[in-house]
Amino acid sequence: MGLGWSDKEYGSEVLALVPVATNTKHWKDYVFGVANAIAFLYDTRLKFLVNGKDGGKGAPMSCAMIYWGEHIERFEDIFLPFGAVVDLRRLHGKAVGMAHDDAQTLLFPNPPPKTRKLSGRRARR
Repeated sequence: MGLGWSDKEYGSEVLALVPVATNTKHWKDYVFGVANAIAFLYDTRLKFLVNGKDGGKGAPMSCAMIYWGEHIERFEDIFLPFGAVVDLRRLHGKAVGMAHDDAQTLLFPNPPPKTRKLSGRRARR
């Protein structure tokens, strides 16, 4: 994480509640290939308590809980009821999202078969 220490040395765990903005530098530098797990929270409008009372309408963006630590099963047990938990350990040390600007990403290298466009009475059914 660029801080001069590692969670393996001290056994620490770090949790961060962050906006889901996977195109930003902090996601690319500190989440993908570095964090151990992510919980993409289903309730995208998180509400916070202020002095023990509902603080208002909630966060204006989708949020995720990021986890750096070794107890991924515990993280999953806690956060799975609140969203999709993804184990990121397989990405450690890999260059994630490093496509060149001149390269075109082909998600579907073979174009799908053409379909007939329905018109008239068939289209209204």
